[in-house]
Amino acid sequence: MKSRRKSKHGADTPASARSAPAGVADSGAPPTNRAPYNCTDTGFKPLRYGIDSLYLSYAGKLNPDWDQRLTDKKLLAQSEESSDQALAQVQIGKNLFEVTSRGQRPFAYTLVDNCFFIQVSRRKAESIPLIYAQISSEFLAAVGVEAAEVELRFVANTIGLVEGVALVSRADPFLDFVCDFDLDRIQDNDWIYRAHVMSRYRHRRRLSGFDFGRGGDLSARLYDKTLEIEVKSHKYYVHDLWKQAGWDGVQTVWRPEFQARRGVLKQLGIHTVPGLQEALPSLWQYLTEDWLRLTIPSVTDLTKSRWPNHPLWDAISGIYAIPIDQPKLKRFTPARLPYDPRLFQQGLGYVSAYMASKGIEDWGEGLGEFLANMKLHFDIKGRKTKTGFFHQLEEKLRAKGRLYNTIRNRAKDGSEEAEIAKRAEAYRKAKDGGDEDT
Repeated sequence: MKSRRKSKHGADTPASARSAPAGVADSGAPPTNRAPYNCTDTGFKPLRYGIDSLYLSYAGKLNPDWDQRLTDKKLLAQSEESSDQALAQVQIGKNLFEVTSRGQRPFAYTLVDNCFFIQVSRRKAESIPLIYAQISSEFLAAVGVEAAEVELRFVANTIGLVEGVALVSRADPFLDFVCDFDLDRIQDNDWIYRAHVMSRYRHRRRLSGFDFGRGGDLSARLYDKTLEIEVKSHKYYVHDLWKQAGWDGVQTVWRPEFQARRGVLKQLGIHTVPGLQEALPSLWQYLTEDWLRLTIPSVTDLTKSRWPNHPLWDAISGIYAIPIDQPKLKRFTPARLPYDPRLFQQGLGYVSAYMASKGIEDWGEGLGEFLANMKLHFDIKGRKTKTGFFHQLEEKLRAKGRLYNTIRNRAKDGSEEAEIAKRAEAYRKAKDGGDEDT
């Protein structure tokens, strides 16, 4: 998605330099009780709203045994041998995590599945949390914020000694809606915002969205979520949630989404998960009434702060005054599964290309020859190393099982931990002056 133009007009003092509005610093403040705008002219229909992504941190110390275990797993992930890499995973409760080859500084280890992206500090680390974790939007859509935090806390308590409650490091409030209003009619001057910069984006001449304050402690986007799923994220599970809320499968779904980092949340008096949940209506009100507004410009009044809201924005701002049944994801797995239709598309492409190259038109004959000759190719390729087709298939399978969090790979002799430690030590000795904290 390519940036088309930028504008600074209308920008006010950034949020970090202003005091929080009355009612937001108090996490228990109620949302506005004014009646929501009657927006029948815009055809506004909310589909779902809440927190899209949530980042939490836990103070504490890593258990010594887990420090050694994660060190061994990370070293295996760095190995050039695929059989070693396949063992770089840990099981914690129902979650089978991939352990990546690198931590993200200042954290030493990274654990990943479809529920969490977890960064873990070494036991000797000072002044940084035990873990810093992102809860995935899909997991939140399936179980909700409270249940997701309970499961994350279980992981934290398993690998270390947790001190205190989880702190909210970042929260991304959002709303998905459809409307009849053509958002391409919005002009840059229609916006009033406290960010330093605003950008408009297009994808193949189609409006894809607006961006406010990217990279700051507080930022916002209003974007075409249907387009974003199609060309970027491929989070097609969201379609099921929308359909539960009445989406026809055709209309464009738009999403206003804010990103509030720790500095802003702290300023607004939001520290914990219960505090975030309680303050969410007031936080949304602040974001959509004080920090960002879509207006109807006045030709007679040059004071932008007096310009009235656009009817669509009144509907967006007043969403917490409109009770709707929030759809829940009915099926969820901690595994990071590939998108089956894409695998089918790729498979069809490979088999049809082979059939065309051989002049074969019968599907059964073509598929049979493709599989037989594929096996022959890898048998010949593996003669020197005595690793035929099935050995290479197993290695690929174990690697994908680690990546998708679906198969728990074990050492051949069954003594998993001893074998993993042995392999990790061998790789450690073979490294040429590597940094153990990388």
